[in-house]
Amino acid sequence: MDLSTSTRPEHRRRRVSRPPAALVVALVVAILARAAVAAPLVPRSALVGGVEVTADEVEYDATTGKVRLRGNAIVKRGAIVLRARSADYDPETGEVRAAGNVLLTDPTRVVSADAVRAILGGETEAEGVLAFVKDQPVDLSGLRSVEEAARTGHNRLTFSTPSLRADENGRMKLKDARLTLCDCPLGKPPSWEISTSEADVVPGVRATLRWPVLRIAPPLVGRLVPVCSSPRSATPARPASRSPSRSTSPWGAAPTRP
Repeated sequence: MDLSTSTRPEHRRRRVSRPPAALVVALVVAILARAAVAAPLVPRSALVGGVEVTADEVEYDATTGKVRLRGNAIVKRGAIVLRARSADYDPETGEVRAAGNVLLTDPTRVVSADAVRAILGGETEAEGVLAFVKDQPVDLSGLRSVEEAARTGHNRLTFSTPSLRADENGRMKLKDARLTLCDCPLGKPPSWEISTSEADVVPGVRATLRWPVLRIAPPLVGRLVPVCSSPRSATPARPASRSPSRSTSPWGAAPTRP
């Protein structure tokens, strides 16, 4: 029998159509980014009042006009509270420079950091950040540790970054950030996250991530594994209507000078 002329039916493998990796990342980033841009804002009513400072040691420098706080430093303005091991406060500009177990809170956000330079209600710079964005306003003023911050209220968004920059209009820039919607216990890896070399978030407008990488935690692995990536992903949001009673800054309205 001539095998070369066999009429045996040819079996061909079916190709399973799979979505491109970039599309998968884009969809996940879109979900995460919309959560970021739609984060609840701080009511201006929560920012009424002047700045209060307390610490184990409080020293006023008449030469510079600054107040030095050493040991259990607390700087408070309305519902915005900054706690740290030490801090310097400038009453003229409203600027606070804090270091050592810094915890900056308002009714909807918590930033735990190694160091912070901030104008309460204005621009903010922070290093070594772990942050939680709550899904609705909650009293966070009494928090004293990052562990308390993680378990108080429901976390709509959790992110970490070596460097955070936020301007007075609420625009945030994160470097080498990791973001997730997983409300997981502190110290345990989330079921998934997006890592990105740079994130640019304009609340209510858009979120742009450079080189986002989707990472998941497979069962029994105990760590996050990169799955797919994309060069760039930008997710617009519908322009949110701003009420005069709401603030666009991540830490409320900047203080008004007398």
